[in-house]
Amino acid sequence: MAFRPSLNIHSVFLKLIAVIVAALIGVVLVFEILTTRGFETVISQSVFDSARSETELFADAIAGSVRFEDAELMTRQIEDFTEGTNGALVSLEVFGSGLSSFSQWGASMPAATRALVEEALDTGRVVLDPDALMVAIPLRFGQDRAIVGSLVTQWSTAHLQALTQETVTQARMAAAILCLFSVALAYIAISRLARRPLQAAQADIARLEAKDFETPPSGTSRRDEYGHLARATDALRHELMASERSHRESYIKSAALDNSSAAVMLLDEDLKITQVSRNLTAFFEIYKDGLRKMRMNFDPARVVGMSIADFHPTGNIADQLRTLGDGVIEGIIRMNSKRLSIATRTIYSENRKILGYIVEWRDVTPMWRNEALLAAIDAIQMKAEFDMDGICVDANERFAVSICSGRTDRPSLQTLIGRIAAEADKTTEAVIHGLKNGSPIIGQLKLSGADGDRIVDGSLSCIRDKDGHGLSYLLLGTDITEKEHKLRIADQEREASEAEKTEVVQALGVGLRALADGDLTAKIAQVFPGRYEQLRTDFNGASEKLASALREISENAENIRNETSDITTTADALSRRTESTAATLEQTAAALDELTSALKAAADGASRANDVVGEAHRSAEASGAVVVETVSAMDEISRSSEQITSIIRVIDDIAFQTNLLALNAGVEAARAGEAGRGFAVVASEVRALAQRSSDAAREINSLIADSAGQVKKGVDLVGQTGGALRQIAFSVTEIAGLVSEIAESSRTQSLSLEEINASVTQLDQSTQQNAARLEETTAASEALRNDAVTLVETVSRFKTGASVRIPSAEASPAPPARAVVNAPAREFVSEEGAKWLDF
Repeated sequence: MAFRPSLNIHSVFLKLIAVIVAALIGVVLVFEILTTRGFETVISQSVFDSARSETELFADAIAGSVRFEDAELMTRQIEDFTEGTNGALVSLEVFGSGLSSFSQWGASMPAATRALVEEALDTGRVVLDPDALMVAIPLRFGQDRAIVGSLVTQWSTAHLQALTQETVTQARMAAAILCLFSVALAYIAISRLARRPLQAAQADIARLEAKDFETPPSGTSRRDEYGHLARATDALRHELMASERSHRESYIKSAALDNSSAAVMLLDEDLKITQVSRNLTAFFEIYKDGLRKMRMNFDPARVVGMSIADFHPTGNIADQLRTLGDGVIEGIIRMNSKRLSIATRTIYSENRKILGYIVEWRDVTPMWRNEALLAAIDAIQMKAEFDMDGICVDANERFAVSICSGRTDRPSLQTLIGRIAAEADKTTEAVIHGLKNGSPIIGQLKLSGADGDRIVDGSLSCIRDKDGHGLSYLLLGTDITEKEHKLRIADQEREASEAEKTEVVQALGVGLRALADGDLTAKIAQVFPGRYEQLRTDFNGASEKLASALREISENAENIRNETSDITTTADALSRRTESTAATLEQTAAALDELTSALKAAADGASRANDVVGEAHRSAEASGAVVVETVSAMDEISRSSEQITSIIRVIDDIAFQTNLLALNAGVEAARAGEAGRGFAVVASEVRALAQRSSDAAREINSLIADSAGQVKKGVDLVGQTGGALRQIAFSVTEIAGLVSEIAESSRTQSLSLEEINASVTQLDQSTQQNAARLEETTAASEALRNDAVTLVETVSRFKTGASVRIPSAEASPAPPARAVVNAPAREFVSEEGAKWLDF
């Protein structure tokens, strides 16, 4: 039906007009009160300020009249003064120095006048009485400003109030007219701005009451409260339209439940199954065997009418649903490796009355397995998730303990990967950009924790949606900081052990090399680390025992050598019977004597050559040292001379400049006269200092001359060096001559050896007959002697701490028949010559 607006006494419009009128009246009254009080305050203050200033001026004017008691002049001055006050002055009284009234004008003064006068005379200042509008001031006259009397004036504001009353009346009339105009204007404004929009809103609500949802409310484009009301009404219209549609759609939803993709059922308030979707029926067909273990007569096609309590794993499901509210009750049915979820929600009416329940069945086995897997990962590994801005949004306990050290604040991703970025020589933004572009970080990650760096074996990657957009960053891994620390300690211990082994091996190597060189007295004095000390002790013990054994072998070899001497004596006795060999032996001895002489001469020449070469070598070294020292001295002297020359030039410049400054200072001091005498003394001292600097420069020049002499000596040293080098050349020449002599001796020795060979040939022919008789004896003696000599030589190669004497042919006693042979020849015979003696 159409809405018809009407006006009544309860209308908001009339109430607003009444409020505005009352407000205007209140404003006028407040303005009236404030204006009246303000005028009174301003008038009083203005009159009082004017009274004080005019009284002070008038006091200065009448002070002479009071001093000389000129009553006529005083009267004229008072008349002039009162005419200038425009009626504001009420009364005036002048007192002499003895508080006697000298002159009075106007009304009688109040009783407090004398007290004001006394206070003004006592203090010598102006005394004010703001309540009575009175001013008392002492009168001063003369150069000493002596007090000659006092003046008291009393003022009134009546004349000013009378002047302002007419103005106030006119303002009141203007305010009344303005109020009436404001009320009329407010009536028109409220009618247009409030009454009409309210009437339009009432009309809109009436249309909604009539279920006319198609016509939009008016005023939705306004920006004031009525615009908000219109938009709220329009929103209500849309909600009502949606409610109407939902009412129609409820039938459609009921029918669509059967074709829903979700496995759901509807329950009434008594938990009885009222409707089942087709998808749920198929769901029951799949899991009917497991459900029949819970209810023997379960039939997927006949579940309507059954109670949900027959399926729900929670025993008191009815009590829980009554107190459920807007929440969800979810139960899990366990069937071997399968997990079925039953989620129940309450269906309410508009007045929050329970209409029934909706139950959704789901197979949550994959979800359950994933959750179990995530729980296992969460139990053994640290896990942290960061949003795309790097803020930690989720982290497990292991992450909090390892990285945060139990603190509540969590580090950002930028802080966490600071070490990773630093080791990769990248910025944290570059690393995060790489993660975002699909480059995860896998392996050992060095993360910045609250208590230092932590080493995590895991991965840091970006989680993406199906479109490839990044959702968050995920950190998974195991804290291996302690393991790495233990590994580093183990590596350090292993390196220390390797160092100990190396030290032990090197020491053993030195000892073994000494043993290999035959030094059995070598010991390892260096103390080995604890477990290797026994090895050092064993090595030293083995060395001592080996040296002891070789000493015993050496002694046995000496005994064997003595026994061979006896055998050799026997062989010599047999050889005395070989007379035919005597002449041959004499010739051989003569040849050997010549050979010995030649060899001795060669040895002497070689010795002299060696001495000369040594002398030449020493001379060369001395010459080299002299040359080096000479060159060094000359270089140092040259550099010193250059530096001294530079210093002398600087000193000369300083002396010259100082002398100029001293001269200038003397000139200025002379110009200054007596005042510059002290400055002249300073200038003379400066000139003396410059003179001393110049003298020092000349002394340094003499030192440079001495340095030149030293340089000359250096040249002489170089000449001596050349002489030394020439002497070395001469020595080398002598060495060449000696070498020539040695070569000649060698040729002579060669000829002697030829003669020896001829004699040996003859000796061999003459001794053939005795060879058979001496063969067995000689063979045995030779074999035994060779073994003894070889053994002693072998032992002599080892240093055992005891002296070992090597057996020689001289140890055998010489046969008497061979006394004619010169001893030097036998001494020269070596091992090969010993064989000749055996024959």
